This record gives sequence, C-alpha cells and structure tokens, in this order.
Amino acid sequence: MKKERHKRDKKLKLGNIIIKLVMLAILAYVSKKSQSLLNLSLFENFKIPGDSVQFSSFINGTVILFAILLLIYIVTNNFIVSISLYSILTLVVAYANNTKITVRNEFIVNSDLKSVFALDTFWPIISENIKWILLAILILVVVMFFSFWFNKKVDKYNFLKLSPITRIIVFVLLLTSGGFFYQNVEEYNNKLFGYHIDENRTNVDPITLARKNGFVTSYLHSVSPQFMDVPSDYSEQEVERITNKYFKKMDEENKINTNDIREEKTIFILSEAFVSSEQFPDLLLSDSSTPYIDNLIKDRGGHIYPKTIAGGTANTEFSILSGFTTTMLNTEFAIPFSDFYASAANHYPISSLVNPSIAIHAHTSKLYNRKRIYDTVGFDNKKFAGEGLEHTNKIEGHDFISDEAFFKEIEENLDDFDFIHGVSMQNHFPYEKDYSEVPIDVQPNSEIYTEEYKDRRKPAEFYFKGTYLTDKNLENFIKNIEEKEEDINIVFYGDHIPGKVIPGIESYKEAQYTSPFFIYRNHNRENNPLSFKISPAFLGSYFLKDGGYKKPAFYYLMEDIINKNITEIYPKEIEQNGKKIDIKELDSETKSLIKDYQVVMYDSLFGSFYAGEKFFTYY
Repeated sequence: MKKERHKRDKKLKLGNIIIKLVMLAILAYVSKKSQSLLNLSLFENFKIPGDSVQFSSFINGTVILFAILLLIYIVTNNFIVSISLYSILTLVVAYANNTKITVRNEFIVNSDLKSVFALDTFWPIISENIKWILLAILILVVVMFFSFWFNKKVDKYNFLKLSPITRIIVFVLLLTSGGFFYQNVEEYNNKLFGYHIDENRTNVDPITLARKNGFVTSYLHSVSPQFMDVPSDYSEQEVERITNKYFKKMDEENKINTNDIREEKTIFILSEAFVSSEQFPDLLLSDSSTPYIDNLIKDRGGHIYPKTIAGGTANTEFSILSGFTTTMLNTEFAIPFSDFYASAANHYPISSLVNPSIAIHAHTSKLYNRKRIYDTVGFDNKKFAGEGLEHTNKIEGHDFISDEAFFKEIEENLDDFDFIHGVSMQNHFPYEKDYSEVPIDVQPNSEIYTEEYKDRRKPAEFYFKGTYLTDKNLENFIKNIEEKEEDINIVFYGDHIPGKVIPGIESYKEAQYTSPFFIYRNHNRENNPLSFKISPAFLGSYFLKDGGYKKPAFYYLMEDIINKNITEIYPKEIEQNGKKIDIKELDSETKSLIKDYQVVMYDSLFGSFYAGEKFFTYY
C-alpha cells in the first residue's frame, strides 16, 4: 500500500514538473508571439515592407513580456485566465499602437500612460470603443468560467496552480529584478537588448527608428530617459557670466532697436501639416494650390526644420514658444509638454513678452498636456474645441474645424488680446475625403507617384485641395487685418509634412524634414526673407530680430546664433550653411556661443534656473 502510494506520489511529482515545464514553454511562446504582434503594429496594416531594415534589438526584449505574463500568472494563480488576460491586453496595445501610428505617425511611449490614468482624456476613447471593450470583458468572463470548470473537473491535482511559497518567491524575484532593471533601464536596454540610435542625433525620425529597433526596446527607451546631459561647465558662476554678457548687449542694442512689440498685436499660427507643393519639384503637374502663401514665403519668409515626418506637432509648438530645440535632448521620443516642461523652472516663452495673451487650439485639450502647459506658461486665456471656441464649423464631410472658422476665431479675439498663439487643424491626417466645392484640379505627377506610391495619389489630391482653402481663407484674413488701425504681426508656419502624401524619394529627402513659414506685418511695414533654414526654436527670435524690436537678453543670444547662419544645434554637432560640423571643429567664438546656448537650455529646463526670469522677460 505504501509502495503504491509512494509510486503514485512520485508519478504525480514527475507529472507536475513536466506540466510546469510545458506551462513555462507555453508562456515563453505566448510572449514571443505577442512581441511579434507588437512589432507588426509599428507598420501600416500590420505588414513589414520587404525593404525594411531591422536591428538585432527588433527580436530582443521578449524576456520583458515574459516577466509581465509571469507576474499576471503569479497574481491570478490561474494559468488559463492569465494567458487570456495577457492576450487581450496585448491585442489592445497593438491595436492602439497601430491606430496612433496611422492617425499621428507616432507610436505608444511611456508618457502615454498618463493619459490612461487621466479620466477626462481616457473616457472619450472608452466611449468610442465601448462595443469592443464590452466584448473583451465578455470573453474574459467566459474564459474565467471555463477555467474554474476546468480546474475543478480536470485539474484535480492543481497542476496548473502554483504553491503559495512558489508564488511568493517568484513575486519577490520579479519585483527585485524589475526594480534593478528600472533603475538602469537605458543602460540595460542598450547593452542587453541592443537598442541602437544615431549617436550624433542629427537626423532621427522616431517612427523609423522604432521600426528598426522593435516595439519593446523602443518603449523601454522612453521609460526613464535622462532628457539632457549636464553641460561640463554648468555652474551658477558660468550662468552668471552668460547672463551678464547678454544683459550688457541688451542694454546697448535696445538703444538701437526702438520698435516695441508691446505696442503691437502679434499672432503666431501653427498650420497643421502645412506644406507647399513648391517645396517638392515636379510633384504636381498642375499649378500650386497655394499661390498666395507661396508669394509670402518667397518675399517674407523661408523654412524651418522640424525634422519630423507627419507628426511631432507638440514638439514644434514647444520649440516655437520656448526657444529651445528638441534636438538637444537625449531621446528622440521625448514630448516636452507631456514629459517635463510643466515641472521645468523656466516658464517664460515668447508669448510672455506681450500681455494679455491667449492660446487658441482648434482641437481637443486632451492631448499632450496642453491645457496645463498653457496655464503654466502664463497665457491669460485658452480656448479649445468644445471648450470656449465660438467658431467650430467644419467643411462638409471632414473631421476638423475649418481654417475659415479658425481665422474668424482669431479675428474676434484681437480686440481683447495682444498676443495670440493659434493652432489650426483643418489639414490634419487622414486625407480620405474630397472637397466638392474646391474649383481646382490637382494632378499628381505619375513620374513621381510611381507604382510604389500609387496609394498616395488620392490623398495628395485631397490634401492639396485642403491647402487651397487654407490659402484663400488666409488671404481674406490678411485683407481684414490690413483694414485694422493697429499694427498687427502674423507669424505663420507649418509643423511637419503631411502623412502619406509626399513620396519618400531620395530627391525629396531634405525637404521632407522642412516646413515653410512667413512673417507678415500689416500697413506695409518691412520684413525680409530668410535665405537658410532655421530650427523652429529660432523662429520667434528671428521674428524679433527681423522687426528691429527691443527684446530681453536671451533673444540677443539667439540673435547671435542666427547671425552665424546656424540651422540647428545638437549635443555634439551643429548644422551651419547646409553642413554638419563637429562642435570641436568650430572657431572659438562660435563654439563659445553654442556652449552658452546649451548651458542656458539645461539651466532653464533641468537645472536650477540661475538665469532667472529677467533674462527672458525684462527689456
């Protein structure tokens, strides 16, 4: 009897071990498959193009997903439920990621979790997908009932369960190792998983980089970044040297620059995804859809260099307002509005030079922490779609507020505000609907829109018809501005090229990272075109320089940078006169200028803000 019991116990133990090993293999298999799905979600229609290039990190990082699945199993102690719950979670993340890529050309990063826990942001998403959410809950409930039945009727020896001591040990191991990993996530991600990035950070497109590195390692790269390295010479004394230098220059130059922006009204207009076909030679066989704006760009403007494709609006907006370039940051996935700008010490953007001020955004306040940011940087008022905007008409069949309504909103706020920061949304992706009222025929060039890019022909037609309306509505808006007695300035700029419109051919490579701008001053006041591209961070300073305005000391530092024909600044390089130059190879004057800018930027966003408010606001 004892022998039989011993023999049976031995078989049970062996069977338990074998089943546990099989369970581990299943968990590993599910983790690997989920990683493949998440990687596919980085691509349109979940398909990887044949010419796509991947780094070794693309298939690494499965251990992270395995740890998450194992943790769910430890908590639920139910093998079937844990796999079901994990699978549903993976499907939700993959769908959400692919949707975000399709709509915004951005993938899910760690800061997006803040939106999940913000009910006012997350509730609209829940309400729009309530059927699928209820279906997922129903499936999970059915699986749970099946699992309880299976455990009771089939798994009589609890082979699919873990003992309390095993659960405690594994949980502690996961918690401890996870804590160590989190503390050094960037180092482990680079060394263990092989996450790869261009060291000089001179031409990094976040979505392209994510498609090379894979979802898991790209997400990990966004978890705990050190946004900016501490400059080697950063100190209170060094900041004091810089501020004294430019306060002195301000005192001298403000005697020459006599125009005062406080005596005028100024409007900054970000036009979502705006480009002119003139940027892309031979793109269309038909004439440009934006002749009025083209002339303004030629005579009164130039081009900024956002360096993102079909996304990154919030980052362009941050640079325009703050005067700080995102190319100095250590991670291309950083979104300052969401990640750190609210907690930075310096909240004195160009809008703080004029009061009262208002931010007008023709879309929701729920994205990228804008509502809080607009309050933090001192706008006296803010209006969003559904939150204060009076003019919200849309073009029939289209999803976003029209530029006609947007310009009316701006015009009606001019009496009450001297600085208006506006963000238009009419030309936002997707470009799937025609404009029946537009009297132009847009003809994409078949030699440019080859078979490879045939899916972009119709979106191109629809997009450029939309910009035709922007052109006409802006022309009418400026005519109305001319009739007003006050001196009014308009700074109009695009934030990035439109998604799935411009073919990615080699001859368009640089133009794809470029957006137009112009500066208009009514009453025939003079302004000049700019012959070289500048960072979005330099545009506000260029506006002040070109207008001969008195300004705070910070903007004289920026003016010196612009006077050197510098397009962009990176941690180790700059772009100047169309060339990338190592900072070490610069002449001493330019090198010192770049170092000054880097120190001031770090001090303002991540340091002790020794520079102080007066450096940015007093003049």
